[in-house]
Amino acid sequence: MSFLTKIIDFFRPTPSIIKFSAVPNYEPEEVKPEEVKPKKVKATQKPVKHTKTSLMELTKKQLVALGNDEFNIQLDQRKTKAILVKKLLGTLKKER
Repeated sequence: MSFLTKIIDFFRPTPSIIKFSAVPNYEPEEVKPEEVKPKKVKATQKPVKHTKTSLMELTKKQLVALGNDEFNIQLDQRKTKAILVKKLLGTLKKER
């Protein structure tokens, strides 16, 4: 073999390259929704006691949601966190 034929053979595509050429697939794949498993709740679960420290660990959004869900009061999220905690603790003392 001459030097030129070796160079030509080097750049010539092999059948394996042609055989496995990748063609892009533009069709969307089906997305299956994930199954959500419900959390198990114990029957002997104690009611949650809210203290000032436990309420201060929550975010303002969580405090507003807690007031809406558990105590049926509307809290203004524009107020400071300390004021929101005071209002929640005030409603807790009124319930007792």
